[in-house]
Amino acid sequence: MVSDYLEVKDINLDEFPKNIHLKYGRGGNREWYEFWHNRKGIVIQRIRPHPYYVFFIDGKVIRTLKLRSGWAFVAYNIKDAVKALEALGFKVIV
Repeated sequence: MVSDYLEVKDINLDEFPKNIHLKYGRGGNREWYEFWHNRKGIVIQRIRPHPYYVFFIDGKVIRTLKLRSGWAFVAYNIKDAVKALEALGFKVIV
């Protein structure tokens, strides 16, 4: 299962709200879903036709969701990205 392999370095996810509502945005070939609370954000984005990447932002610190092996987590559709966030304990509305 995805949750066995995910980690986010240097950001305490307990400080993020657990209920998040992702808002959709698009510009040119860039597509994203984002959630912001104060200076904390979760952004899922891609440049088409490439897959989505998941980013956690805490002030000026930006970290990506990574596999324990060190490779960045990528999702080939938004449903898989949402499942990854849910595996980390978030309740997600798109």
